[in-house]
Amino acid sequence: MTLRIGVDTGGTFTDVVAYDTETDTVHVKKTPSTPPQFETGVITGIEAAIEASDAAPATVSFLSHGTTVGTNAVLEEELPELGLITNAGLRDVLAIGDQTRPELYNLQTEKPPSLIPRQHRLGVPGRIDATGSVVDELDEPAVRSAVRELAEDDVDAIVVAMVFSYLNDSHEQRVGELIEAEADCQYALSSAVYPERREYDRTVTTVLNEA
Repeated sequence: MTLRIGVDTGGTFTDVVAYDTETDTVHVKKTPSTPPQFETGVITGIEAAIEASDAAPATVSFLSHGTTVGTNAVLEEELPELGLITNAGLRDVLAIGDQTRPELYNLQTEKPPSLIPRQHRLGVPGRIDATGSVVDELDEPAVRSAVRELAEDDVDAIVVAMVFSYLNDSHEQRVGELIEAEADCQYALSSAVYPERREYDRTVTTVLNEA
């Protein structure tokens, strides 16, 4: 017996589907979601689906997890307080975004508020180029200062997103180490969450994942 499990976590319910690839049978379970510890509802649903399948946990060969919790938080503007550390000169990447906008030729259109307010988006010197080579060393005193500033503002977590970190994550890794040394909060590195090109896409994905 081999099970493939899919989980969808919503704000109210968590749906779990277990598919037995050998018998071609499907078992569906719905359990209450458990905010803010959503993982509790996920685990409960998975255990119920495995039990309904009369299988052992070791038979699970695949697990996929999707959620609308993050989407709901964005729509309802109920995101936690986050901070961003990026390269000097790039603190406004989240606000500028890309060319996606509801009215392409409307110069007066209003953009939604940034996922992280400007005072919590800080840039530090240090740069990696398009080949993954370090052209400017990371300014560690500036990083420590930025981390302390965000910690003093009581942010819940810090996102670290630097250009070309998908090619060379050394600067982001070092910033993470300095966060651990200077602050008592969670942090996320864009190079670990979404190691792909395009800094806006990578930054916003990491922000939403951490939120």
